[in-house]
Amino acid sequence: YWVGYRLVFRFEPLRIAVEWRDIEAAQCLVSSAIKCGFRESGITSADGKRFIEWGFYKNG
Repeated sequence: YWVGYRLVFRFEPLRIAVEWRDIEAAQCLVSSAIKCGFRESGITSADGKRFIEWGFYKNG
């Protein structure tokens, strides 16, 4: 049944979210995350809570 089919597995690292106390702290953490290779990093707000999310480490 599976002859001729190709199965591809994808690994996606986990995303981390932290709540921030002020915009300066958030900008500092996001900037550091991006410099470390976490290219999908940013500041977001939902339901009155403010979060920083970072993830997807890219080596090199």
